[in-house]
Amino acid sequence: MGLAFGEAVRSLRKRLLLAAALLGTVLMVSLAAQAGSLLSVAVRPVLLRLDASEPGQPRPRALALDVDVKLGDLHLHAGWPGFPLPR
Repeated sequence: MGLAFGEAVRSLRKRLLLAAALLGTVLMVSLAAQAGSLLSVAVRPVLLRLDASEPGQPRPRALALDVDVKLGDLHLHAGWPGFPLPR
């Protein structure tokens, strides 16, 4: 039983390593692609952002990140709001 479990763990480890290598390759190619291509990823750092989602005064945030992923007609946008600055 121990040998079969060890083989399964090794097989899973190989598959995870292959998936990580494939994901890294696709990510690097899409980062280097032009904006009008079939697959592109754009990562933009934002030095200072005002967060207007809170009521009242907008809260300043530093070192935010915007990520745009384009795959054919599908366009996804994600972002990290950054660190809140004291008022």
